[in-house]
Amino acid sequence: EDRNLEIKLVSAGYDSVAIRNCRVSNYSASEAAGIFLNTTTNSGIANNTGFDNMYAISAGLSVNITIANNTLYNNNALDVGSSRTAGIRLTDTNLSSIIGNNFTSNRRGVSISGFGNTIANNTATGTIYVAFIANGANDMLIADNNASSGRGGVAVRSSGNVTVRNNILSSNNFAGIDIRPNAT
Repeated sequence: EDRNLEIKLVSAGYDSVAIRNCRVSNYSASEAAGIFLNTTTNSGIANNTGFDNMYAISAGLSVNITIANNTLYNNNALDVGSSRTAGIRLTDTNLSSIIGNNFTSNRRGVSISGFGNTIANNTATGTIYVAFIANGANDMLIADNNASSGRGGVAVRSSGNVTVRNNILSSNNFAGIDIRPNAT
């Protein structure tokens, strides 16, 4: 049994998808993701390893996705001045949780838009751009995370009702918490 298969997992329009114990790497084309959920509900992604991707894990137009206990590193495939790549990207995804993941040397740890989402109990080290970014997110919680030795800890852009609390943000060379226009 080979537990180190390199595969691309895609789910579109499904309910109750579980993706566990996979290794995804080398999905580096524009918008490429090792694991990609689209219009998916009530699903979980756990205990996976993702590296050398544009996005290790990406979900769009999805609801109630739990992403937990994944190890994601070196996900910075578009390294030509782009800050878009990330370990995890959620676009217009709602009521979802990103919990207990480890990020090392990614362009971004988490990039998220949507409402009612939670980023909690994650660790990010050596992030090239920012560890956790909410852009176009509403009614969101970013709590109990640890971000160190990167460019930034938490960034909030064009978002509303975002709570940032109990995070440990240390040795970042730009900002621990960075809030920009239209962000509250």
